[in-house]
Amino acid sequence: MEKITFGKKFRALLGTGRIANLPTVWSNVLVGLWIASSCVHEFQTSQDHSTGYLLLLIILVACSLIYVGGCMLGDAQDHDFDRINRPARPIPSGILSAGGVKLTSFSLLTIAIFLLFVSTLAANLISWSLDNDLSLKEIITLLSNQNTLHAIQLHEMLIGVLLTAVVITYAYYHKRNRKAALTMMASCRFLLVFLGIAVTQKTYFTPNEPLGLHLSWVTHWMLIYPALIGFYTLLLSWVASTESQPGRFSHRKLLGACMLSLPFLSFITTPLIFNHHKADHQWSFMQSAYLHSYLPSNATCFYITLAITTIWIFLALKRLNSSKPAFVSRALAGFCLIDATIVAPFSPSVACVCITLFLLALLLQRVTPAT
Repeated sequence: MEKITFGKKFRALLGTGRIANLPTVWSNVLVGLWIASSCVHEFQTSQDHSTGYLLLLIILVACSLIYVGGCMLGDAQDHDFDRINRPARPIPSGILSAGGVKLTSFSLLTIAIFLLFVSTLAANLISWSLDNDLSLKEIITLLSNQNTLHAIQLHEMLIGVLLTAVVITYAYYHKRNRKAALTMMASCRFLLVFLGIAVTQKTYFTPNEPLGLHLSWVTHWMLIYPALIGFYTLLLSWVASTESQPGRFSHRKLLGACMLSLPFLSFITTPLIFNHHKADHQWSFMQSAYLHSYLPSNATCFYITLAITTIWIFLALKRLNSSKPAFVSRALAGFCLIDATIVAPFSPSVACVCITLFLLALLLQRVTPAT
């Protein structure tokens, strides 16, 4: 019997956590944060950028822990099913124990919720400490100050708690109700993007009553992009839910039409998101279609990104004819390209970051499985 080394266990743990998909999580959250911060132009001049970057880092770490913890919990719950249908996976093959993976999962989820609870406070404290060279005693004094504690933004933790609750519910019940499972999976990505938007919109621009639970800061434009990402998630999860079933996916034409239409929806959704603050809300279809009339200097970047995204989705759909897992892996990496298409007309630099994360996702898929 082959000896199970620490390195083999560690690689199996990374695979169970689906780290190959983490770049797609980072891309979703980054674009959510950027959409909100760019829609309100005051962000560029009125906020401390170092604090903003620290907050972004903490949010990315917390969301990564939720994603990895959720994937681990799902595998731990599915070990009986995998023993029959996917015996080579780490838990049914004996490399990892279901109990150990489950304990790790809940530990990661707990740490993520704690990070979201202290995210704004921690970002401010670290920024103040670096700028003013504060001692430990001075930091403790700051923590005891009521005004400092007002930096805590409960909405960040509460959205994270809701996201975690959906993740846990999915892990325990996705085999029992397929339709509900698809809805829960789409809801996870929706909440992930919404968290990124909410962190900027609520924390920076409507920070009154920081410990309050009111929802007056939520507006319709904040739901548009999360809904788009949620729909994309629903489509690829639809295929993923049939991976263990023999034969081809039976609704390829409908799936293809829906997936290929998503990049082009940015013609309509992007102006609705990025121009919500203008007085004139009467957008015609032609205005939405010709994005270069708003920012002609970035039109080329948008059309190139749109072409790349469309071609990649087409290639993923073509791969579906022979392999469902291959399609799902390619579609998962495609999250980053959808993100890039949305931001390309307004920020080519952010679009390039998303494309870089797309390439990183493909690279990681060569190391660990994405599904």
